[in-house]
This record gives sequence, C-alpha cells and structure tokens, in this order.
Amino acid sequence: MRTSLRHVAAGVTRAVSTGLRVVVALVVLGVVLFLARCDRTNQLAPSLPQVVGLRVDGEQLQIVTGTPCEGVDRIFVLFSGGVDKDGKKLPRGQLVASSGRTVEQVTVGSEVVVPGFTVTEALPTGFDWRDYSEMDVGFVGLDGDIGGATSDLVPLKKQGAQHADDGTAYVRDEGWLTPREILAGNTKSFLTACTPDPAGGSG
Repeated sequence: MRTSLRHVAAGVTRAVSTGLRVVVALVVLGVVLFLARCDRTNQLAPSLPQVVGLRVDGEQLQIVTGTPCEGVDRIFVLFSGGVDKDGKKLPRGQLVASSGRTVEQVTVGSEVVVPGFTVTEALPTGFDWRDYSEMDVGFVGLDGDIGGATSDLVPLKKQGAQHADDGTAYVRDEGWLTPREILAGNTKSFLTACTPDPAGGSG
C-alpha cells in the first residue's frame, strides 16, 4: 500500500513539475514574441519626426517638401480635427501622374494642385482648409510610400498672414523656418517628408 502511495505521489510530482515547465516555457515564449514585436515596431518607426513646411498664400495653403520628393506618381492630402459637417467623411484630395515625378510643392485651395498631376479624388464643395486643425500629406511611388508628414494647421490660421512675405514656412514643433534653416535641421532635428531615415527606419 505504501509503495502504491509512493508511486502515486511520484507521479503527481512529475505531472506538476512537467506542467510548471510547460507554463514557464509558454510565459518565456510570450515575452520573447512581445519583445520581438516591440523591436520590429521600433525599427519601422522613423528616428526623427517627418515634416513638411506650410505657408499661406492668400486663400491657399502651400505645402513645401523642404527637399525634393522624387519618383512620385500619387499624392494624397487628408484634413482632420474640424467640425463633422453633416456626418460626411474627412475631406481628402488625391492626385496621380502617369509616371514618377519630382515634387517640391503642393497647393491646396478649393482643389489640390500640383503641375503634371491629375485630380482623381476631389475635395468637397465649399472646402476651406482653415476649418481643420490637422493635415496629413503622403507621397507614393511605383514601389510604395516615398514619404509623408502630419502637420498642425492652427499656427497657420493664427500667424500665416504675418509670415506670408518673409520667405518662411511653418514646420511642426519647430516654428517658422527659412528654406536654409529647414535644410540645416533635416536629419538633425527632423526629417523632411521624403528624406530617408539615416538610422535605417522608414522615411
């Protein structure tokens, strides 16, 4: 009887030990996968913020890339942070070109305009960029995303007219910069929209 009890106890001990090893192994695997995913996310994220320069020209918003975006055949501009008018989707404009082109400026008025590009998705009737507080712009080429940036429009609405003739453009989190200052800050404080990330992330 005692022998049987010892066998049973030994069996239970082995089962518990095996179960604990399985649980520990699963926990370790979960931690490894989590860390790998975090590392992958960090590798994909740009090491510096991606930016464009913005300035006001009369009723129009001018988007300047800071450095040329090359090989672009599609551009989109999306506005957000405004009043939801009649439940409509956020205003978005899209342009395409028949082949890759170099882009340095995008003009937004009642439409999005870039020489050599055709509108495939128009901004809504009555659109006014000043009704919104944030804007995303993206540049796409044959092999996928080339670059892009998210910009704050509030400083443009408040100070744009004051800087209309001084040659500066507003860069998010940096303020009003001249073209020379934008070039000097590129890869140091920020990345212009289509500048490859020197750290090897996206860009």
